[in-house]
Amino acid sequence: MKSIRIPLSPPLPPPPSSPLVLSAAAPSFPVSSEAAIVADWSNSNKEHASFSALWQSAGYHLTLEVPELHNFTFIQGYQQIGPTCGLVAVYMVAKHLNVDIGSKRIFELAIEKKMTKFGEMFCAKRLSQLAQEVFGSQAEAILHTGELQKRVPEALFQNHLILIPYDTDRNNEPCLKQGRKSHWAILCGIIQTKNNMFVIARQSKSRLLGIWSLEKLVASNANLSITDDKLQSGSVIPVEGLTQSLAHQCIIVKKK
Repeated sequence: MKSIRIPLSPPLPPPPSSPLVLSAAAPSFPVSSEAAIVADWSNSNKEHASFSALWQSAGYHLTLEVPELHNFTFIQGYQQIGPTCGLVAVYMVAKHLNVDIGSKRIFELAIEKKMTKFGEMFCAKRLSQLAQEVFGSQAEAILHTGELQKRVPEALFQNHLILIPYDTDRNNEPCLKQGRKSHWAILCGIIQTKNNMFVIARQSKSRLLGIWSLEKLVASNANLSITDDKLQSGSVIPVEGLTQSLAHQCIIVKKK
């Protein structure tokens, strides 16, 4: 079952006073020492903020699948700049929680705590710790390690959000690359049909929401074991490896 891409209207340009620009003294991304870690998509997919609009827009791809149960929380999309998918995922959830923090500050916190150098986050535990500091009293960021096939839908049906690492294919769907294409997504919805379970996912390489097979996502998460050979020199990689730092793990965000 392929993920469903929802067509969106063009984004508005970022406001002139945007706080998302890094200082020249900060560790830079390949594009520029002044690069922002997110691009503003504040006008994206508002027409799909409800589940019914999202499902109807899925078109013929899901005509044989009738949703029996579903739960969906709209999360505003932002595009990552540089290898910052985990940090941008935290930023998107923070915006949803109305936490007053800019993406620049989230990046700076990760640098200060030596969790990252360029924005990369290869450790779910460290990202959960960073997320908890960012969310403060607005939510709990709980690291879950172990079985995901049942825990993920359970949490989503309880109105929680989930940050989860997986291997991303060229179309941003889950795939099996052993961790060479590891990426972070926010799970913001769940769909149960007669024969299948799907998750609704927001990730920062596309302004489009994805509807993915839960089974394929869990398999993609479980296969994370190595990093890309082309990874930037100096990237922060846990000594225990991705099998221990990312695989079979997710971060459950419980709003207070």
